Amino acid sequence: MKNKVVSKITKILMIAIVIIIGLPILSGMIIGTMIGIRKNAIESKWEQNVKEPQQKLATELGIKIQDYPYPWDFPMGYFIKVLKPGMTYKDIHSIIRGYIDVSNCGGVTEIYDYFGTTPEDRLRFYVHYNKSGEYIEMQEENPAEGDILSDGCNQGLLGQ
Repeated sequence: MKNKVVSKITKILMIAIVIIIGLPILSGMIIGTMIGIRKNAIESKWEQNVKEPQQKLATELGIKIQDYPYPWDFPMGYFIKVLKPGMTYKDIHSIIRGYIDVSNCGGVTEIYDYFGTTPEDRLRFYVHYNKSGEYIEMQEENPAEGDILSDGCNQGLLGQ
């Protein structure tokens, strides 16, 4: 009788151990699968909404993305490399092409949107000029903050 009780207790303990160890593993596997599915969906959207347009833009510009810094953030690395302080509006406008939207603000700033116009979809940056119309710098928007605002700006390029 004592052996039967010990045997039942042993079986119950073994089942409990399997459950205690197995549930987190099973839960981890389920969560991992769900994350994998979400990751694949995000990557697929990124491929369609960003990577393909990046490749198309690179082809239109006659360049290879991998030849420039920050290839994952193309065309930023390309523009950072080729835009030089002192360039005129005309010089800059001959280089920065393929954007979806452009606004100008205060006579010294242009805001460019690539690949979309909503904070979730776009690559947004500004190009800043001095009062003489010479290029000074460019800066990319922080996509998490949507910190480059175009409120109060006019549609189109400066110097036109």
